[in-house]
Formats: sequence, C-alpha cells, structure tokens
Amino acid sequence: MQEVELKKPALFLATVALISSVFVLEGSGGEKQTLTVRALSYRAIPHERTSYYQTQGQSSTSCYGSGTDLGYSTSISLNCQTVTTPPENIPITVRSLEVYNIVEANGMIYTITCTAHWVGSNCTWLIPGDTFQAEVKDTTMWITARKGGNMGKKIRPKFRILDARSK
Repeated sequence: MQEVELKKPALFLATVALISSVFVLEGSGGEKQTLTVRALSYRAIPHERTSYYQTQGQSSTSCYGSGTDLGYSTSISLNCQTVTTPPENIPITVRSLEVYNIVEANGMIYTITCTAHWVGSNCTWLIPGDTFQAEVKDTTMWITARKGGNMGKKIRPKFRILDARSK
C-alpha cells in the first residue's frame, strides 16, 4: 500500500512539470497578444548624472625684437609674451526620466516601465482611468496612446513588463 502512495505523488509531480513546460513553451516566442488595458497608476522618477570632461591646458609664446651686429659686438632687444590657458573641467549632465505604470487587463495586473533619455521620447505615463489598446509579446508591451493627452499625436511607446499577476 505504501508503494502505491509513493508512486502517486511522483506521477503527479511529473504531470505538473510536463504541463508547466508546455505553458512556458507556448508563452515564449509566440505571437503578439492584443489587449485593452486600463491605467491604474504611474510613477515618474527623474534621474540626473553629471560627469566632467577635462580639457588640456596650453601655452603659446610670441616674440619680436631687433638686433645689431657691429662685427665685434652684437646687441639684441627681444620682447616675448606668453599666454597660458589652464586646464578646464567641463560638466556634462545627462538627464533621464524613468516611468513606471500599473495597468490591468483580463484579470491581470501589469507593472510596466520605460525610460526617456531625450525630450522627444515616446516614453510616457498613462493617465489613471484611461483605456488603451496594447500588444504583448514575451516581456514587452506596446501601448497605443496620444502624446500629452487625448488630443495629441498618436504614439506607440514600448514598455518592459516587470511584473504580471492575477488580481
């Protein structure tokens, strides 16, 4: 009787492992899935990093003068001027905006993120309560939205999915 009980858990675990591997294989590398998502909240975190570039210092000298040679004596009048430019530390500041959005679709809650490295970036926060068309493939979500609200230019920012869980 004990031998039968030991085989059942082993068979159950093997079945679960097989089913799990089938779901993993179907979920990865598949086609894009279309969803309608509703924005729940967002958080935008600005980042700023400054580094310094040092230029080389330099000096330049210019001279002018006159001289006479009388054969047994020589006279020279010389005037020199040196201009020195010291090394300079030039700051270079890089700014970016990291945006986290939480959206829901089909009973799932997704945490998605993108980073804007320039002013014209399509990375944006989604206004809570608004709905958007989205496509999902693997760990990427593309959302069709409008830049600056519902009257702006249509954009399709790309987000990385950090977390997906059921409600």
